[in-house]
Formats: sequence, structure tokens, C-alpha cells
Amino acid sequence: MRSFWRTVPLLASLPLAAALAWGFVEALAPARGSAVPAAAPREAPPKRAGQFLAIAIGDSLTRGTGAAPGSGYVDDVAQDLRRGKTGFRLENLAIEGLETAGLRELLSHPEPRSLAASADAIFLSIGGNDLSHAVGRAGSEAPLEALGRARRTFEGNLDAILGELRELNPSAKIVLLLLYDPFTGSELGGAGSALIVDWNAAAQKIALSRGVSAVPTFDLFEGRADRLSRDHFHPNEEGYRLIAARVKQAL
Repeated sequence: MRSFWRTVPLLASLPLAAALAWGFVEALAPARGSAVPAAAPREAPPKRAGQFLAIAIGDSLTRGTGAAPGSGYVDDVAQDLRRGKTGFRLENLAIEGLETAGLRELLSHPEPRSLAASADAIFLSIGGNDLSHAVGRAGSEAPLEALGRARRTFEGNLDAILGELRELNPSAKIVLLLLYDPFTGSELGGAGSALIVDWNAAAQKIALSRGVSAVPTFDLFEGRADRLSRDHFHPNEEGYRLIAARVKQAL
């Protein structure tokens, strides 16, 4: 399949969007596109007086997948906050494979809702799995139709998620990571760029309407396979360090 993608002519953005989707499925989607279900949230103590509470929610990027333990962007940001905030505490509730629907379900549980309501900062990454899983479970449906439906679902769910977080906590700093294209090298020849930019534009508009900071990551990985882990999808330690620098700027 890799050799096939190298020969696909760059004729139009729609075929390129389909190509990206199939590339995501081949690279990452579990069980041919089946979404990983949200796990029941673990119990966490409520915020204590004098604490600065940061919570991290979403998918594998916020979990730190691809880097050595303790080397994700959340860990990097937390190190800075720990030095400057008395009583700093971090709760990372991110789940690998999570889609926006799974995050909405997670936020229906009392423990995450309580943490979100009392947090001083909330870090969030979501949406990549909505895209990557869409075509894998489309069956006989045309890939572009599956992508269109996934995009509409993503937008609706993201707006609901950010709206819920803002309703629970009007004052916390909320930082949303935007998507990057891991297939900007020879595998897809930049085929996914138009699709990722389109999804990011929608996410950024929703974030702005909810008072959420949207952090771009696309340029950090464009043509920089050396910043990806061995799975060629998630960031490595250097990639996460660069994401962390952007998140720190947004705080």
C-alpha cells in the first residue's frame, strides 16, 4: 500500500482527502476502524483548598502516546506549572483511541465533571480519531461521504464538549490542540493537508466561540518525520516538547 500512495497523482483535494483517510485507517485505526470505547473514569479526590488543579482530557496525544513515560506535552507543561504554582496537582484522564462521542460520555460521569468544574487549567486533544476511524467502519459507503458525516459529528460534539466545560467552569484556562498531518512525507506526498486544514478551521471557530484557546500543531510536523515516534503517527519526545512550548504560550 505504501508504494501505491507514492504513485497517486495530486489531482484534486477531494481524492486527497480520501487518501488521507485510508492512510489513517491503515496506520492507526483499531479493528479496521472500530472506535476504542471510553473506560469508566477512575476515582479522583476533589480539589483541596490552596491547590492549583490542572486536568488533561481527550485522546492519545494528551495521554502522551509515542514518547517515553513522563515525556508527553502534558508532563512538560506540568513541570513548569509545578514550579510556579503552589499546591500544583495534575489529573490526566485522557484515553487512547477516544473520539468526541467518547469524551462526551466521559464528561457525563460525576468525577470528571467535578474535576472540570474546579480546575484552574484544562488541556484537551480530540478529533483525530473521529477522522481516522470514519472510513474504516464505513462499509460500502463512499469514503468522502463517511468523512463528511464524521466531520459534522465532530463539529457538533466538539461544540457540545467545549460548551459543557465552559458551563461547568467559566473561568478556567482551556487549551485545545488542533490536528497535524503525520503523512506529509513520501507516503502521501502531502495529500492530507487540505483535509486537516479544513477540520482545524472548523475546530478553531468553535473554540473561539467558547472562549477556548486553540493551539496549532500542523506546522510543527509538516515535513518533519523526525518529530514522530516509531509508529509514524504520534509525536516523539521532541514533537511533544514543541507542542508543550505552544501550550505554555497559550496559558
